[in-house]
Amino acid sequence: MASIYPRPQATEKEKKTVLKKGSWWIKYTVGHEEKRYSLNIKDKKLAELIKKEKEIELSRKIAKLPSTIKTKDFLQEYFKHIKVRKNLDTYKHEESRLSLFVEDCPRKLNEISTGDIHKFLTSIAERKDGGKPRTVNHYLKHIKTFLKYAMECNYVYTDPTKGIKKIKETNDEPRCIENLHQNIHPNKLTQL
Repeated sequence: MASIYPRPQATEKEKKTVLKKGSWWIKYTVGHEEKRYSLNIKDKKLAELIKKEKEIELSRKIAKLPSTIKTKDFLQEYFKHIKVRKNLDTYKHEESRLSLFVEDCPRKLNEISTGDIHKFLTSIAERKDGGKPRTVNHYLKHIKTFLKYAMECNYVYTDPTKGIKKIKETNDEPRCIENLHQNIHPNKLTQL
């Protein structure tokens, strides 16, 4: 599956121990594409350990075995991913909402279930300060995006958000008119 080799070419003696110049490289295939890169190490034993880890990682992907990464660890990886792709306000908004979800769901990433997400969304809906359907739908949107990225990275192979639907928003008036009713005395409304 994977192999290691020295670059530049080394003597037979160096191949058995530590390289004097250059470093060990690894080569492996993913699908039809061959990947090669330097390990930036000179010790053969360490290079062999890295090779074994890479082989295990590749076999997990082939067998579609779930990853054992913790949700909090993957969340940090996700934040690095979105920080360069989204504007600062969106990033901060998503960061606050997903951090709350991960605090409520402290598991390994592959153990998150549809029930966990329903339970979290229900707790958001029951909050006094923000349990409106629109808020719950925003949380759901961010969780879906987070787990979709986990699938793209091969950390999870099924989407626990797949069967979860948005809550119907029954807001008849625009938000600016809602706020207007709260700030104006009813007698003045007739004058408008």
